[in-house]
Amino acid sequence: MSRQANQANMNAHASMGANGLSMGQILSGFWSRKWYVLIFMVLVLTATYLTISNLKPIYSADSKILIEGHDPDTNRFSVNTQSSPADLLKVSSEAQILQSQDLAVKVIDKLKLSQYSEFNGSGNKSFFDRFSKSKASGSVDETIREAYFENLTVYPIAETRVVVVEFRSENPQRAANLANELSCKSKLKSSNPKF
Repeated sequence: MSRQANQANMNAHASMGANGLSMGQILSGFWSRKWYVLIFMVLVLTATYLTISNLKPIYSADSKILIEGHDPDTNRFSVNTQSSPADLLKVSSEAQILQSQDLAVKVIDKLKLSQYSEFNGSGNKSFFDRFSKSKASGSVDETIREAYFENLTVYPIAETRVVVVEFRSENPQRAANLANELSCKSKLKSSNPKF
């Protein structure tokens, strides 16, 4: 009899988990709390839906600007495509000029960015934006410039005379217009140097 009791005891231990619970006990524990699990899942799905529905697509457009070198004979084809240190300095300074406040004000005025809610801050804020850290309330012009510079990326491509202007916006045409306008301003400035 003792042998049968030991065998039954071993079978009971084999069906139990590490904490001494069998799989059936674990499943019955979940089943008894099925409403809590169901409510938790509904809350998670609702929060996920609200987050995804409030996301706005962001479009990116870029423009590449070739900065003219210091070679006075521009009609001559050069096999050596290495940029000189003077050219690299010119490219670096052009990238800085494209990020200047003065140029930003001209582009903002020309493209009338103050009328768009993504720049002037008057747009419908999402549920989560209302609870995020509030920015210091400044003038509308400051808000527009901050939004402009947050969406602008300007960088030179290493060891070339090319500067990339990238702009992000909620509207694909506006992103392209901004990147192109900055490129045009750069070309006009470089073609009309002030000595």
